[in-house]
Amino acid sequence: MRFFITLAAIWGLSGAAGADVSGTFELTREAERRWKASFCFGESVSALGFERPVADFRAASWATGEPGFELIHTGRTSLIQRADKAPFNCASVTLTTNTMIPPKDYMPFSSFSDGGASVFTGYLMGQVYRNGAWESYDLRASYRGLEGDRVVTRNPKALAEQFVYFGPREPKEVAGATLVIDPQVPASARLGVVSTLPRGTKLLAELFGFRPAEPYLVFLAAGELETSATDQTKAGTLPYQILFTMKGKGSARWADSDPLYFPRFTMHEVLHIWQREVWGEWLGDDHPWVHEGAAEALAYELMNQAGAYNAAELESLWATVRNKCRNLLAETSVHDAPEKGRFDTVYQCGALINRMVGEALNPDAPGGGMIRFWQEMAKWDASQKGVLTSEQLYLNTMARLGFGEGARTALSAFLKEKPASPDAALKALKDALTL
Repeated sequence: MRFFITLAAIWGLSGAAGADVSGTFELTREAERRWKASFCFGESVSALGFERPVADFRAASWATGEPGFELIHTGRTSLIQRADKAPFNCASVTLTTNTMIPPKDYMPFSSFSDGGASVFTGYLMGQVYRNGAWESYDLRASYRGLEGDRVVTRNPKALAEQFVYFGPREPKEVAGATLVIDPQVPASARLGVVSTLPRGTKLLAELFGFRPAEPYLVFLAAGELETSATDQTKAGTLPYQILFTMKGKGSARWADSDPLYFPRFTMHEVLHIWQREVWGEWLGDDHPWVHEGAAEALAYELMNQAGAYNAAELESLWATVRNKCRNLLAETSVHDAPEKGRFDTVYQCGALINRMVGEALNPDAPGGGMIRFWQEMAKWDASQKGVLTSEQLYLNTMARLGFGEGARTALSAFLKEKPASPDAALKALKDALTL
């Protein structure tokens, strides 16, 4: 039985049946760095499985919560079952705070300097094995902190993919947003986020007709600003939630040395919220240059429209993007970049592709051309979104705006190939992207 279920976890977990198993979920903070996640189902199940793979995160920081259960890690999955293989209704795992930064996924935990923490619940969402098949579950949730903790999240009564804050910080209310801000976050970062949220919202309404259905919930964590051996500022965006995590002294220096660092960063994340509202999680699922490149390019343009740059500064910024893309293309193609660990390629080259397309549409104002392109991209109906790949939808939008087959073929080839001469490849692409 154990061998069969383990193989099912490897091969069948992502193909879960549509029916939901109901029940309850509770995430309890038992100590500052210790947590317990308890699952109870209305029907007996044979196993509880989790697929979302993030290095050795679960093997390093998860354990079974009760005797008589075992936690098995196989390939891309983790599995909880009884040691005697009997069915069960309830199971639990204990977790230790783990602030690893996985490549292109959400941090399991983000620490706050006052003892608080943000938890990403997506790693606790999985399926159950019942009656010979994997089934999804839909659980009512409760989140319990330590004495003195506030619990702040978007949906406190459900196990949903979201950030959940536990800690003493009092949320700050501003127009259109609720923020939980670590006291160690530098003033430049705090002000950059707070000032950019309403500007980004206003521009998205004017340019794309997007008006948030609810206030943003934004977390800024800096619990490892002084202790992390590496420097990194990480952002994660979920529907109407943004989490910024600053690690290492260098991340504070970046924020202080460039007053536009966090405004640009925030604009990028607000654009992701708009993308999710229009396309769900589908945009860029095939090739991330589509959504990340667009968010990067449009963030520059929205910052420009907000008056952050003069003409020379904007031109310099795009020259920097081109140079970064050129250097990255010496190592990898755009398509192969994520697997080769050079995810920055999808940002830099994806942004540059959007700039080239925008320039072809509006040579005098490439930013306006990018806006026009994404206005058209957003017009496709549901029969196109999520059915075609997002890259194909991008190419179809080019066709709708007048780009011929040669231009579209040139872009497709550019994305797939690691060029012998990046400069020549970029020039050839620009020459090909004409109407």
